[in-house]
Amino acid sequence: MSFASDGRPAYTNQGPSLEVAHILFMDIVAFSRLPNMEAQTAVSRELQEVVSSTEAFRDADSRKEILCRPTGDGMALIFFRDMLAPARCAVEIATSLRNRPHIQLRMGLHSGPVYIVKDINAHYDVSGEGIVTAQRVMDCGDAGHILLSSTVAELIGNAVPWSRYLQDLGSCPIKHGKQIRLFGLQSRDFGNKRLPERVRLARREAAGPGPWPGIWRAGRTTAALALLGAAIWFAAPRLAVYLPALNPALSAHPRPVTTSARSRARSARRSLPAHHPTRRVAAGA
Repeated sequence: MSFASDGRPAYTNQGPSLEVAHILFMDIVAFSRLPNMEAQTAVSRELQEVVSSTEAFRDADSRKEILCRPTGDGMALIFFRDMLAPARCAVEIATSLRNRPHIQLRMGLHSGPVYIVKDINAHYDVSGEGIVTAQRVMDCGDAGHILLSSTVAELIGNAVPWSRYLQDLGSCPIKHGKQIRLFGLQSRDFGNKRLPERVRLARREAAGPGPWPGIWRAGRTTAALALLGAAIWFAAPRLAVYLPALNPALSAHPRPVTTSARSRARSARRSLPAHHPTRRVAAGA
């Protein structure tokens, strides 16, 4: 990256300069749920103090190799030259916040191209793919997560001791139907070892409903048919006895029953088990 005489990023008269930046994007989870503006201001100020006290931030600031962008509920730190600075800074911040449980922070890291621009107040700022992707990475996380894009993971994965702190989390959907591959930076002292909720939901959708819904529907159908069959078996003998009395159309012209038919009916009832409902009805009659 090129710098002006005062040590700040160069901005020429020809327009913004394109540089490769290493970005740490962070925000406070549930910031809008804080009770009032005073509480929000106090938490933001405390986070700024934590960030500015880290060694990675002080070193980059002393060399004028960092830009800071406040975002209301957090900030973006844009480092130049040192690709490990965002990871070191993130670890220092996460370690410090262990004693501040009221600040729930999530962080995302990405390295990519940015344009050095000036805002309406003539302050230095950045725009472009690098800063946008860093925010997308952060948006995939929950409280405590330190998420890395695959670009950052490849850059620091060969550096000791960072490789043993990386966990491949797979792909996560972001805006416009795109996917981004994520890595978690975590250990016993920093990071969140739980799978991000957005990644978990994406895996569930990719796996599909599985066999259990179909098995459950088939089981319900089988049970319903079994109950229907049992009801018919139990009710059929009773209907044979009571149907003529219940239906006048059937009892208006009763079919003559011969002696041989009565005998056959009596013999059939005797052959039934003693507990059968038809035999009990006949005995009661």
